[in-house]
Amino acid sequence: LLAFDYDGTLFESSQSKFNHEKALELITLVLLEGFHVVIITARDASFRKEMIPQLQKVMVHSKSRCYLGGANGTYLTEILQNKLRRIYSFFLTIDDIKSILENYDKIVKALKLKGKDFIKKGVFTFQTFLSNERQWKKFVSNKLLNISSAYGGRIFIEKSKISIVLPKKSKQQKRFIQLLSKQISQKFHVKGDNTFIHISTKIYKQNKVVDNKLFALQNVLRILKLSKHEVISFGDAPQGN
Repeated sequence: LLAFDYDGTLFESSQSKFNHEKALELITLVLLEGFHVVIITARDASFRKEMIPQLQKVMVHSKSRCYLGGANGTYLTEILQNKLRRIYSFFLTIDDIKSILENYDKIVKALKLKGKDFIKKGVFTFQTFLSNERQWKKFVSNKLLNISSAYGGRIFIEKSKISIVLPKKSKQQKRFIQLLSKQISQKFHVKGDNTFIHISTKIYKQNKVVDNKLFALQNVLRILKLSKHEVISFGDAPQGN
């Protein structure tokens, strides 16, 4: 079994030699060579939109198994040639989303942050997503798209996670993450990189919080009846992988 992170590992937006097509070529090669694959990524709708239809075509010719641990392992799906098989999911409820956004609004107000104070690249990314809502309607509900639109590109909401663009200045960024984590970390993971943070539901096993990514990997190993000595994982440490 080969386990991959996606962004920063198989895909890098700033380098053409690590684009989606090259990532697909590598995954295809690995699957056709007889290795099982699990991709555990912060992405959800964007991966399902851009990569899953292509991977389903590959699975027509592969006897290996391919899995997606979306939203950093918040859900696990097997990718089959003509369908997706959900193994587990820990999605956000509407009440979860309302609670997170209420805390977000309070912190933005307390830190006196305005639209211009957030990382421009991140805001542009979400504004681009939301400028063509039709392409996301298969993957994100109208209700969640409408809530996201009200934030002008600072937030993108999916049922698996809420992605938030961080403030530009490092001091504000650290304070922002610190305050948000303090308010919601009992129930939610707050993880990300230098541009975004992703908020997802914490998974509990025997009353203890488990790492969502590790949980996804352990489930794939269990399904395939493999030991931990039969997996190689690739990620862009120290960014949470």
